[in-house]
Amino acid sequence: MTDEAASLRGPSPRVHCGCKVGSVADRYGLGDVSRELGVLWTTDEEDRYSLRELADHFNQRVVESAMFDAGMNPLEGEVENVYRLLTDEESSAGHRVQAENRLEFEGVSVAEVRDDFVTHQTVYRHLKNCLEAEYERETGPSSRVERDVDRIEALRNRIRVIVDETVRRLCDAGLFSITSPSAYVEIRILCEECGARYSPRELLERDRCDCPVELDR
Repeated sequence: MTDEAASLRGPSPRVHCGCKVGSVADRYGLGDVSRELGVLWTTDEEDRYSLRELADHFNQRVVESAMFDAGMNPLEGEVENVYRLLTDEESSAGHRVQAENRLEFEGVSVAEVRDDFVTHQTVYRHLKNCLEAEYERETGPSSRVERDVDRIEALRNRIRVIVDETVRRLCDAGLFSITSPSAYVEIRILCEECGARYSPRELLERDRCDCPVELDR
């Protein structure tokens, strides 16, 4: 069964698993990336990731985590470029070697990172067997809102993981000390007209802010 022919039941809340996706995510401290893959695969057509895009997304997270763990501070777009150089056969051999040498110099084992990359087939097995996620092409407005809220929450979790990694790295470097750090990321949607603030989930459940109906006209 292809991903286009599948129907949606939604990702299962059981996200910790023993497959390669789950074990690599745990080892690199990627947080709830398993759930994130399910959300990106079952979102609406416009924003939905293909299986290959999901594999690239996951592998880029691996590269990003390995670089952070080594004390590197990748600039915007650098993780994607490094991943492309490591995997794209059409990349210049000289540029690939240069990227590999830089990573090795900083303490990143390129061989181990490559071994931890997943294929789109591995991602598909994870989605079906571990998350029990299925995709349905036709969705109503309420389903689309629900999935978009899930996507926001997945992005919030990714920010939390990056902050956690950064704080841990700074603590390890002795730049400051905190006994048990845990990042907390909160997203609030503000209506500048009535001043109401809601989390994405709260706004989904309410359907609207506190403004009088007349303001919507």
